[in-house]
Amino acid sequence: MQVKAKARISGATGDREPGDEFEVEDTLGQKLIDRNLVEKTGKASSAQRDKAPALEKPEQ
Repeated sequence: MQVKAKARISGATGDREPGDEFEVEDTLGQKLIDRNLVEKTGKASSAQRDKAPALEKPEQ
């Protein structure tokens, strides 16, 4: 899950400042959201991008 820090955070995610965007596991991200420390960015995480089907290039 991609999240954006709303507050200064220090811990398992490293040191983050307000406005920093970073990726966390979904369970940790939800816990941070519940504590109002981060907000979800809506950007696809690398795990979600890996699951997405690849777009085929049209033949020329």
